[in-house]
Amino acid sequence: MNMCMKPSPRPSLRGRAGRRINKKKRSARRRLSRSGIKKPLAKKAVVVQDWPLILVTGANGYIGSHVVLELLKQGEYGVIAIDSLENSSAESLRRVRELASLTAAGPHPPVYHHQTDIRDRRRLRAVFEGYKLSDGRNAIRHVIHFAALKSVEGSRLNPAGYYSTNVLGTAGLLQVMKLTGVHSLVFSSSAVVYGSRSGSPGAPSSTELLAESCCPVRAHQSEAERKSNYERITNTYGKTKLMCEELIHKLCYSQGHSSKPEENFRAVILRYTNPSGNDPSGRIGDSPTHPENLMPIAAQVLQGTREHISIYGADYPTRDGTGVRDFIHVQDLAKGHLAALNAFKAKGKNNLARGMYPQNCRTYNLGTGKGASVMEVIQALTAASGRPIKTKIGPRRPGDLATVICDPSKAERELGWKAEKGVLEMATDLWKFCISNPNGLLPQKRAN
Repeated sequence: MNMCMKPSPRPSLRGRAGRRINKKKRSARRRLSRSGIKKPLAKKAVVVQDWPLILVTGANGYIGSHVVLELLKQGEYGVIAIDSLENSSAESLRRVRELASLTAAGPHPPVYHHQTDIRDRRRLRAVFEGYKLSDGRNAIRHVIHFAALKSVEGSRLNPAGYYSTNVLGTAGLLQVMKLTGVHSLVFSSSAVVYGSRSGSPGAPSSTELLAESCCPVRAHQSEAERKSNYERITNTYGKTKLMCEELIHKLCYSQGHSSKPEENFRAVILRYTNPSGNDPSGRIGDSPTHPENLMPIAAQVLQGTREHISIYGADYPTRDGTGVRDFIHVQDLAKGHLAALNAFKAKGKNNLARGMYPQNCRTYNLGTGKGASVMEVIQALTAASGRPIKTKIGPRRPGDLATVICDPSKAERELGWKAEKGVLEMATDLWKFCISNPNGLLPQKRAN
């Protein structure tokens, strides 16, 4: 002790107790920090037991943020939002909370955010373990899985990265779910798994709709059938999505033979293509740095960051000569994911609550079932913006088909879901987001 200092008086019992409480609080904060758990974004702290929870991976992304918003507006579940923020922004989740507060009649359910990479299994498991209830059950009821790399061109340049993030990341998530007692999953797949159907035996004609059976996936299927599925897919991205579907089927098979429904793993796999538009508020939307889909590319032409849009082929046997593709409004898509969640409830003849494999693993297409041509999309964006879009007609690309439209009738029949919005609404909402957010939502790099 420094003899020049006067010893402090002995603290009172009340003071010592207060310090013990503060010490416990600091210790608890350190444990939460190590596990990656952050405070909820809700206005007030909410006890986990008060809300059943949905964990959403890739929650800050384009589709994920719209699904989180729909969940909060529904008011049935709290949300655990997981995102690495590698290709997204924390701003999107802040705006989601803001929008939910404006639309909800009362305080919206809590949102717990974790900046976590799904490939980090140790940290991912710590997040799941952090929501265990006092009775040992997990407050996380379901998982909606979006987190993935999704660029077709990017998968060509970096195939290893796509297998690592999409396949190994999904495998790790499934393992953590199994270990922590979470048994139901909605997986956001892609219609890219249908691949190129030209010349394949039994393939539908160019005017027929793509049914789920055009790319069958089962836990145990013949090598010839698997080979046929993979041969039709022309890019690494599509192959990683198909691999993820196979992993999910295998888990549903290995964990799908119990007579007790609560012990069976259940999954809904959703396939779709060309999600477009955004929330009508213009507050959240797509911010791709290198867009590959038609609408974001056309939006760049409107904003002056791209000179023109190339149309590959104007001599197809379609209503205006340009290719016809399936487009779905992202709000309709988000509601489709919520409809998939409803299939887990123990009611109705088409629920997954009491099914064993293969009934506990189902695949659905989400789309309008109508499609729109390239020129129709461009005309819709021109009408929404009041600005012309410069186009250049080029030759057809090898492998491109005249018409690619998914058949959504199974989802309408079994999930009670149907797309409600058309291309003009997608274009109007997209343009509103563009003029409100000229730099998107991604953080802008500072100039040196």
